[in-house]
Amino acid sequence: MPNTKMNCLFREQLKNDELMKSLFLEFDLQLDAQGYKAQKGQIVDANFIDVSK
Repeated sequence: MPNTKMNCLFREQLKNDELMKSLFLEFDLQLDAQGYKAQKGQIVDANFIDVSK
């Protein structure tokens, strides 16, 4: 299974089990403990595409 599909399925499972909020809360706590503060963000799926020069 390609990684992108696996990531999507994993994210959907987190949503279905209502774990997304608690997961990101824990992530924020871990960042805070290290002295970082997340202000705003987004998930970006990046792909590399070969093009001619």
